Amino acid sequence: MSSNVKLKDYFPMLRTREKILVDIKNRKELREIYSHWKDYEQENGSIANVEIQKIGYMFPGERAACYSADLLLRQYRRLRDKKKKKFTYKDIKPVYVVVLFEKSPEEFGQFTSDYIHYVKPQSNTGIRVNLLQEYYFVSLDNFKEKMQNEGITNKLEAWLTFLCTDDPEDIVKLILKYPEFKSLYEDAYQLCLNVEKVMGMFSQELRMLDVNTTQFMIDTMQEKMEKLQEKEAELRDLLEEKNREKTKLQGVLDDLQTKLAEQDEEKTELQGKCNEQADLILQLQTKLQEAGIE
Repeated sequence: MSSNVKLKDYFPMLRTREKILVDIKNRKELREIYSHWKDYEQENGSIANVEIQKIGYMFPGERAACYSADLLLRQYRRLRDKKKKKFTYKDIKPVYVVVLFEKSPEEFGQFTSDYIHYVKPQSNTGIRVNLLQEYYFVSLDNFKEKMQNEGITNKLEAWLTFLCTDDPEDIVKLILKYPEFKSLYEDAYQLCLNVEKVMGMFSQELRMLDVNTTQFMIDTMQEKMEKLQEKEAELRDLLEEKNREKTKLQGVLDDLQTKLAEQDEEKTELQGKCNEQADLILQLQTKLQEAGIE
C-alpha cells in the first residue's frame, strides 16, 4: 500500500479545518460558540475537555493543574446542584488529566527515551490524603520515534498509535491487529462531523488561559528578539568603533610611511652632496700633486 494514500481515501466525508471554519463562519450559532466557548456536560453526567496542540504550550505543569482544577470545580458544581442538601465531598470522584503532546515542550526534551510521565501529589510524611487530582503527560513524538522500527506489541502501544498517527498504513495495521479500534475511528469520524459538540468541550476560563499563555509566548519571543536586536546594535557599534580605530591607525601608518619616504629623500640628497664633496676633494688632491705639493 502506498504511503502517499491520504486518510480521506478511507474516510471521504472527513472535512478539513478550512471547511469547518467556513461552516463556523456561515452559521451564527457556531460563531457564538467559537467566540465564547461554553462549558459542555455530556449526557452521562461526565465532563469532557478536549485540547489539541501541534506544539506543546509553555508551562505544561501549570496548565495541567488549571485543567484539573477546572474539571474538579465543574464536577463539584454539577453534583452540588444535583444532590442539594444530600451532597457531601465524598461524592466527588478523582479527576485524571491526560496531556498529549504531539511535539513535546522543552521540559520533556531530556527524557527522549520516556514517553509517559505520571504525576500525583505526595506528602513528605507518607500520610495518604485523597487530593483527587492525577496527571499523565504523554510525549507522542517520543513514542513515534521509539516505534519507528518496532511493531505494536501491547494494548498501550495500540492506544498511543491510535492517538498519534494518521498514516493510512499504520491505521490499517492497527485495525488488523486490534479490530476494536475500527469503531473508535468511526466515532472520531462522526465527532468530526459534529462541529457544535467539538467546539463546546472547552471552558471560557481555560480559553482565556490559552489566550494569555499564547500572548506570553509571543511576548517572550518578542523580548528575545529585542535582546538579539540590542546585541546586534551593540556589535554594530563595536564594529563601527573598531573601524574608526582602524581608520585612525591607518592614518598614523600613512603619516609614518610619508615621513619615512621624506627621510629616504633626505638621505638620498645627503648622499649626493657627500659624493660631490668627495669628487671635489679628489680633484683638489690631483691638482696639488700636479703642482708638486704633497
